Amino acid sequence: MRFGPSLAREVVRDNGTVIRPKLGITGVWNFDIQNGAAGTTGSLGTEQLRARIDAGLTIIGSNSWSLDVNGYFDGLGVDDYDAYGGTAKFSVALPR
Repeated sequence: MRFGPSLAREVVRDNGTVIRPKLGITGVWNFDIQNGAAGTTGSLGTEQLRARIDAGLTIIGSNSWSLDVNGYFDGLGVDDYDAYGGTAKFSVALPR
């Protein structure tokens, strides 16, 4: 189960570019896991509560392009476990 707040703000620049930063922190609770969830850096057992931080930035250009970058860090509050990752996506709209 995951629970927690996320915040985002949209800023529109004078040239029409939209900048949207976002940040979230969630609690993650594993329950009713038989032998622990296997991970590359440790094992998550049942009834363990940990925190995960998600952050990202979306930029939408005024001339039909966008950049979306997101990342996370998981495992705050749990010994011998951490996970992290991210994505990046760049898009350009084709003319009609």
